[in-house]
Order: sequence, then structure tokens, then C-alpha cells
Amino acid sequence: MNNDEAEERNKTDDRRDWRDERGRFLPGNNANPEGRPRKELSLTSIAKAMLEAHPEMAEEITKKWLAQSQAGLTEARRDLQDRIEGKVPLPSVKIEGGGEPIVIRVVYEDKR
Repeated sequence: MNNDEAEERNKTDDRRDWRDERGRFLPGNNANPEGRPRKELSLTSIAKAMLEAHPEMAEEITKKWLAQSQAGLTEARRDLQDRIEGKVPLPSVKIEGGGEPIVIRVVYEDKR
């Protein structure tokens, strides 16, 4: 589409048809239809490239990660468990009430 076509489209395109009375986008309309552009360089892409070039680094990183977990570093243990077993999904509960506030109290039992 050249500039003249884009200008003509902007003149004839009624953008108010894209939104409801509260200003929200209607289904099928999006302010950014192409989505967020992919980053050429990111921490993940750099790390993947380094590990592909030097696979022995992955083994060293894993050994350190396991050692930190065994030493009691909570973050390392949690990350390791998430990678091996997957993150634990948070339970969701649908609660329907008559407009009254609902109080939810969670009590943890100490089983020591």
C-alpha cells in the first residue's frame, strides 16, 4: 500500500466503529494487529547461541544449579523443580454471590 492509498483509507475509515460506547475494542479489532515485534537480541537468544556453540557449558551450569539447590538456596531449588516438573498451576475457583463481600481465610496446618 502506498502513501496515497493509506491516506485515502484513513479518510474513509471510521475508527469509531472499532470501539464500543466505553471505548473498548470490539471483537476482531485490534490497535496492534501485527503484535509486538520480535527482538533480534534478547538474553534468551544470546544464551541459546552460547550453549549451542559450547554444549559443555550447559553441563557446568546444571552442576552449579544442583549444588546451589542442595546447599539450600531456595530460589535455585524452586527454579530447578519448575524446570523438571513444570510450574504448579494455581487453583481457580468461580464464586458467585449475591453482591455481598466474600471473606476467604486460608489456614495452614503445621504438621511437625
